[in-house]
Amino acid sequence: MTSITQSLVKRFYFDDFEPGFAKLEQSLIARFVLDPAMPKPAQLKAYLNHSHFGAVDGRRIVGFADASRGFYGRELAELSDRQFLSLVAMMMAPKTYDPVRQPRANAERVRRIEAMLAGRCAPQGLRDVALKACAAA
Repeated sequence: MTSITQSLVKRFYFDDFEPGFAKLEQSLIARFVLDPAMPKPAQLKAYLNHSHFGAVDGRRIVGFADASRGFYGRELAELSDRQFLSLVAMMMAPKTYDPVRQPRANAERVRRIEAMLAGRCAPQGLRDVALKACAAA
């Protein structure tokens, strides 16, 4: 598991990230460099602006605004709630939950996210990123 701060460190400070010693470096940079220099709201904004969403027509898609244009041909503010959630769904695994190439998988993940947001289910612990309890909700 990686925190948002650690993910930013990986994107900003490493060209090739290999587990092991690099993980220790990542944690130290996150704690002693990025955290003191960047407030958490700014870290979240940077994370959302640098999230990877795979590719469309061979072009890498980075950040929610780019993903909105790339997948839906619309500005981020113009997306429906469902379209926005489809981008959120992709963050876990862009290729697996691509709304164009994998519409069923994306729609199921969106359905689980909607069920969680509506309070019909909850993750089964911190590691339940698949929202298993929401499968039947």
